[in-house]
Amino acid sequence: MKRLLVVIVSSLLTLALMEVAFRALSVKRFERALDAYKHDTYASAPGTDHLYTMQPDVAREARVSKEPDAWTWNYTTDGAGRRVVPDRTADAGGGGQRVVALGDSYTFGWGVDDEHTYPAQLERRLRDEYGLDGVEVINAGTPGFNTMQEASYLASRWEELRPDVVVLGFVMNDAEPPRSAPRDPRERYCEASIWLWEELLLRTGWTDGALTSRAQRQRAYPLQFAPGAPERALCRRSLGEIAERCAEHAVPLLLFITPATNALPRTPADSYRYEGIHRVVQGWGEELGLATVDLLPLFVNDERRLDRESLLVPGDGHPSELALGIFAEAMAPSVAEALGE
Repeated sequence: MKRLLVVIVSSLLTLALMEVAFRALSVKRFERALDAYKHDTYASAPGTDHLYTMQPDVAREARVSKEPDAWTWNYTTDGAGRRVVPDRTADAGGGGQRVVALGDSYTFGWGVDDEHTYPAQLERRLRDEYGLDGVEVINAGTPGFNTMQEASYLASRWEELRPDVVVLGFVMNDAEPPRSAPRDPRERYCEASIWLWEELLLRTGWTDGALTSRAQRQRAYPLQFAPGAPERALCRRSLGEIAERCAEHAVPLLLFITPATNALPRTPADSYRYEGIHRVVQGWGEELGLATVDLLPLFVNDERRLDRESLLVPGDGHPSELALGIFAEAMAPSVAEALGE
């Protein structure tokens, strides 16, 4: 019995030392990766839950792939790393009303030029069709952001942005853990009591990724929104944080659920595989008392829009100028109403 006790105690001490060493090594590796992080598109934002922002003061031609004949597009960011909305009138931004468009690559406008993003098209509609000459729509979209990152970004920039209305563009992958920057292991393993055991599960594939900490194992988007999924819980909590912040400042929050353009049905007989996600998020919006609009019916119930290729950036799955224009057209009435017009 004494020998057995010695073996047990020795094993536990060894495992404890291994756990301590693994935690220290993981944090050290993260710090080194963060110091070495250099990206043409993104700038790291250490100490925040949004992890990164867009590089500031960029004017660049980009390609959707490395193929020599790939689709090219141009984007510009300002000194804060936000995408520029061109052709803004002189009186916009000078004390007029301000709409902050929060979201991911759909809001940023990946694959289209600056003037074709939906925040840019929305601003033009608000000016031209609703007489809101001084309105300014800030494009706060950042490719790769999920709802947790959007909540963090809005909280950190609230005083700078000073929105009169916040527009949140929700996409089917907004519960997915972040991937575009080094991730702090203290956040990655936030729900794991033993980091080493969690890493073993990840490495061996003994898990389907049920914990938030299993961020590097990409799961199908519908699974991330299944009842009990931690991604779903974190996404819902983050949406609640955005709603709470807006309510605290008496700023309307408009939730627009945008369809995945690359998954839209090509014929009336086809189905849209993310419709369940839309229903979940619609329910969240209703629970939180948000003005919520699902844009999916604009695409699946209109036979004129069954030419799916025209809705996609060539060679890419992101929404084209045409699709983003449909978003902006649908958003404009609600935004104008929220602005008091």
